Amino acid sequence: MNTKPTSSKLRALRAPAALLRATFIAFAIATGGWLSLFSPSPLSLAPQARAQTWIAPGEAAWDNPYCWSTTQVPDSSASVYISNGGIADINSGVTAAILYTYLGYDAGSSGAVRVMSGGVLQSTFGLYVGYAQNSYGRLDIYGSGTVGTVVSGVTIGNGVGSSGEVTLGAGALINSSVTVGGTGNGTFTANNGTVKSNLIIASGIGSTGEATLDNGSLVTGGVTVGGNGNGTLTLNSGTVGSLTIASGIGSTGKATLGNGASVNGSITVGSGGNGTLTLNSGTVGGLTIASGIGSTGVATFENGSLINGSVTVGGSGTGTLTVNNGAMQGNITIASGSGSVGKATFENGSLINGNVTVGGNGIVSGKSGNGILIVNSSTVTGTGSIFIGSGTSIL
Repeated sequence: MNTKPTSSKLRALRAPAALLRATFIAFAIATGGWLSLFSPSPLSLAPQARAQTWIAPGEAAWDNPYCWSTTQVPDSSASVYISNGGIADINSGVTAAILYTYLGYDAGSSGAVRVMSGGVLQSTFGLYVGYAQNSYGRLDIYGSGTVGTVVSGVTIGNGVGSSGEVTLGAGALINSSVTVGGTGNGTFTANNGTVKSNLIIASGIGSTGEATLDNGSLVTGGVTVGGNGNGTLTLNSGTVGSLTIASGIGSTGKATLGNGASVNGSITVGSGGNGTLTLNSGTVGGLTIASGIGSTGVATFENGSLINGSVTVGGSGTGTLTVNNGAMQGNITIASGSGSVGKATFENGSLINGNVTVGGNGIVSGKSGNGILIVNSSTVTGTGSIFIGSGTSIL
């Protein structure tokens, strides 16, 4: 017959375990702690989170304690879950400082947050907009509203089949990196807003991501369009730090820059995948088209666009450049790598102010490939030299 242990028996059973724990803790302290023994990742050092779930059925204020499962407003020890279709508003003067934010945490669920002008959302270890499989999340940031993370950034469309949307209004700020399409589908729209880090569009295999930056929007870091998925970027009258299109093998990326858009750093069109770039009346720095083996890249520059740096068309892949009434201030190399293919066409008064090397094994590049240079009603100035290498070259 089974009998329930008495309290004295329970104490006797617990004593050896308690003694063992105390001995282990003393050993860990004496030897520098178990952190140095097991070397955990930074994420495992996150403090123990207290789960708080949004229970309000519709739209309500974040700082209303009765909207939360614990009847307490989340603090810096909390992880927040909004999965009931509700909308939490962080109003002006409210700072929501928490550990994690999950919008659409459960499969097939949805949730949203709106950060009003003057509101702040600081989600230290990560913010997920559409977290679980087939979930949906939305984040809107208005006016001078601010969103930031420290460790994992903002991920839009995290789970397989998930979708997420983020809008960044005039003067709004995201003070962390942004991934548009983790393994799901992400959409990001900025209207004169700022991202003070990197922007990755379509990061995971099978993901899709679309980003639109309008009216003076700024991304201080680099932008990747098509990390390992299918990414699209539209940049109108905005500025980004650098630009990589179709980074991963098998990825696709398309970027359209117009109305005075600017890229401060270098551009790579087709690093590992299939990349396309169209620049309409904008300015970019150095340009490499089809840098990786097996990659393809196509770039078109129109209506007074300026390339202010060196250009390689066909680094180790197949590259095509068309400049229509544009200008290039720097040297251009066509088909620089072994087995590469490059074609460059300059039309309608386009200007090349630098050296041109076609087909490698030439005086400048000393590489081998297959290059084609077509010049129609255009001018080569500056050093004014064209070098034809030992590869298959047509001029």
